[in-house]
Amino acid sequence: MTAAEWYSHFLLLLPEEQQVAPYHFLMAEALLEADEYQKAIKEFDIIAYQYKTYAKREQAAYHIMLAYQSLLDATDKKNQTAIQKLQEETISYTLLFAEYFPNSPRAADLLLRATEQLVEFKRLPEAIDSATKL
Repeated sequence: MTAAEWYSHFLLLLPEEQQVAPYHFLMAEALLEADEYQKAIKEFDIIAYQYKTYAKREQAAYHIMLAYQSLLDATDKKNQTAIQKLQEETISYTLLFAEYFPNSPRAADLLLRATEQLVEFKRLPEAIDSATKL
């Protein structure tokens, strides 16, 4: 049984967010370390955007982007469709990060990167909107 599987048992046993969130975070980290990027993204998404009081929400949100970068690095460079899809999803999560955590030290840099990618994909209205938040 993997570490992620062990932590998943706590999610079933503990009733409250304050109790379950630390184990959920550890499970998501274990998935990330095991190169289970899609599963890690799903779990970090819950932690970052559904838990309301957990102290590591911002860190979970950032881990989503790290997982997407790992997915991009592992994707065959000839598969431009998959790469573009992953890039689009990364942009979406980057914008979401900036919206939920505007006071984060990472927010401005991430928002700038997302704006540049939006320009690259010729999504200019969204790029302008993103740039005005810088």
